[in-house]
Amino acid sequence: LASFDHGFEGVMDALVRIQAEKATAFKDEDRKNIFKAIEDTVGFAAVNVAVKDQLRAWYLDTAARLAEREAEKGGDSAALCNLASALKDFGEYERALTLYRKDLQLRIDAYGEEHESVGITYNNMAI
Repeated sequence: LASFDHGFEGVMDALVRIQAEKATAFKDEDRKNIFKAIEDTVGFAAVNVAVKDQLRAWYLDTAARLAEREAEKGGDSAALCNLASALKDFGEYERALTLYRKDLQLRIDAYGEEHESVGITYNNMAI
């Protein structure tokens, strides 16, 4: 969850650094064989995309479970808001809206309808 405190840029920075062509293997011969198989079939660009997609999905799903667990324990709803913002930035609008709604309700319950943080969540939902 801490990485979502740094927003979308932190997540993207981690994903951008993935490059299958820089991978290593215990044996150099294995590395050469694996690289040749990749080059002869889908290519490194496709492997990088597949790895990034899988890591992104895992990362967001794991963060969602952690943020919801934190909110259920009565913790700060900021984790829900940060995660919703990241999901929105990744184009996952329905998932983001679901988390924004949970965040909104927690903030209304905690601070009342007129609180500034409630307005910020409404704004995030609208953008």
